[in-house]
Amino acid sequence: FRDIPLHPQLVEIGLTDFIRSAGSGPLFYDARSDKGQGAQSQAEKIGKWARSLGVDDPRVQPSHGWRHRFTTLARAVGMDHEKREFILGHALPGLGDTY
Repeated sequence: FRDIPLHPQLVEIGLTDFIRSAGSGPLFYDARSDKGQGAQSQAEKIGKWARSLGVDDPRVQPSHGWRHRFTTLARAVGMDHEKREFILGHALPGLGDTY
């Protein structure tokens, strides 16, 4: 479980309603029909889409690159390190000591 901030426009276009109506399981693919590929299959589809937009350097992994881009932008606007790492799903050393 992870709390993440949502841009008001995502709420406006109905993302939270979509999430509430989805029930348990993955939000953006049907786990019953993905032939055991799951999130990896979806990541590959997103990667192909990104490549179709011109991200064609074979050394760049588009989905992983977006994590780096988020980190760069978060630093540029002064986002708190702990919040940035939490959004990315990184465990912070010593985080348990803060409870």
